[in-house]
Amino acid sequence: MAALVYIKSLLWLVGLGGLGFGLLKLTSPSSEKIAEIKSKNSAYLTEDEKRKLLFIQRLKQSTTETPIYSQKTKDSK
Repeated sequence: MAALVYIKSLLWLVGLGGLGFGLLKLTSPSSEKIAEIKSKNSAYLTEDEKRKLLFIQRLKQSTTETPIYSQKTKDSK
């Protein structure tokens, strides 16, 4: 009788996990939609969208540059 609880729990876990995965796949944007968003002209962006775009550009830029705190000065030995 105790094993019935575990079987029910397993069925609920698998069922709800499958439902969540299905919703994830259903709501994910297509590659065409992503390309359209990336190529969107910045002239039509709102101020909030411009700030978000600038923030993302700064994040990308910071990953390619050497951090300030690890740069060595000519004075230090």
